[in-house]
Amino acid sequence: MTQMPNPNYASSGPYGEAKNNGLGVAAMICGILALLLAFIPGLNFCLSLPVALVALGLGIAGWITASGKPNQKATFAIIGVVAAVLSVGLMFLVNAIIGTAIQGWGEGVAGRATVIETAQNDAETAVGEARQRGVSEDVISRELGIFQSTIASFAMDTFGGDAAEMQTKADAALQKLKDNLAAAPAVDDGDTTGDMSDDAGMTDDDDITLDPTDDQ
Repeated sequence: MTQMPNPNYASSGPYGEAKNNGLGVAAMICGILALLLAFIPGLNFCLSLPVALVALGLGIAGWITASGKPNQKATFAIIGVVAAVLSVGLMFLVNAIIGTAIQGWGEGVAGRATVIETAQNDAETAVGEARQRGVSEDVISRELGIFQSTIASFAMDTFGGDAAEMQTKADAALQKLKDNLAAAPAVDDGDTTGDMSDDAGMTDDDDITLDPTDDQ
């Protein structure tokens, strides 16, 4: 008695074995490539997005084709579609993370630059007040040079230092400059005034001596 083959068992013979179609394989390859290209910030939209769209189109076509043929599997086509969708979401995520990091870094650089600029402006104000009190220019130049050297060391950390820490250091350097200028004595202008009086008197005497009317 001859046994009849079971029609529900698709893989019982070489002709009934289910295979993946070419569209599904191509979709899976493009989807995986799109996922890898999605990790490249800035360029992922130019590189990964077109590949993802191709993978999506091939995957959908392969899925539809496999669904109409019992001897074809849609596994690779489904993987291609899923990988394409994930790559698009990954592109937005990577760009968002990189954009946030760049924005935070830029704000930090701007904040640290503002700290340095403010400290230099306050130092100029302190120097102006010291000049009004008559502090020697030698003292002002020395103290201002020390302050500028300290600020220059802060400028080296403009791209990596912490703004709050830099603000503390700048305040300390500025306060030291103000204290040293406040403790510096004012220049005595008495001798200069006396010299000017003597010069003025000498000029009057010369005028009297040289006047021919007074000699007669």
